[in-house]
Amino acid sequence: MDYWSFGVLIYELLVGVSPFYEKGMGQTDLLRRIVQNKYETPDVVNDSAKDLINRLLVHQETARLGNLSRGHRDIKDHEWFNKIDFRQLVRKKIQAPWVPRIKDPFDSSHFGYFQDAEKEKRPKRHLSREQQELFRDF
Repeated sequence: MDYWSFGVLIYELLVGVSPFYEKGMGQTDLLRRIVQNKYETPDVVNDSAKDLINRLLVHQETARLGNLSRGHRDIKDHEWFNKIDFRQLVRKKIQAPWVPRIKDPFDSSHFGYFQDAEKEKRPKRHLSREQQELFRDF
């Protein structure tokens, strides 16, 4: 498992954008920020999630959560996952807090359009408090 990518995924799910992207940034600048591990976590993300993200987004693999002596158990036992019943999760018994309505199997309307992402002049979009609340127990 690529735990660094897992940290990026958690950030993107909570914030709505890549941790390394900034408005008006080109691909070279984005890659530079990734290599330098430069990102900020907005205040809408709770401290527990920030801690998990910060411990996953560590460039040195041997110091990254998930790659330490307890392996993946360090991630499972992290405070952010305290309310997750992993047995129920594996059995697919936990209901999703939100299920998107789709027109057909090829409906991509819930995904952003990234063909010209470097040229976009849109401000960063953060999840609303209501959207954050949907994921409070995750």
